[in-house]
Amino acid sequence: MKHAKLMELFLYFTILVNSFLIYVSLTIIDFNKVIAAIMLILCLGVYYGAIYSLTSLNKLVKQEKKKEAEIKKIEERLRDQWNKVGERAC
Repeated sequence: MKHAKLMELFLYFTILVNSFLIYVSLTIIDFNKVIAAIMLILCLGVYYGAIYSLTSLNKLVKQEKKKEAEIKKIEERLRDQWNKVGERAC
């Protein structure tokens, strides 16, 4: 999950570009209506995909953080037990 922030920024950039393309396809009047409709559908699909990817990425990051916290707890517990064993040996 090293590149999670970079992926998140890329997805936000994708959403921004697609928002601009949706605006262009809806506002240009002399544009062919069929091409504008196809462009709009494609942009909305990419928009939905980017939002879905962002939510999935956030879920993965949260799961990774939970796993790291659990590992730290286990390491701390093992370290405490090891220290108790060392104290008993003395």
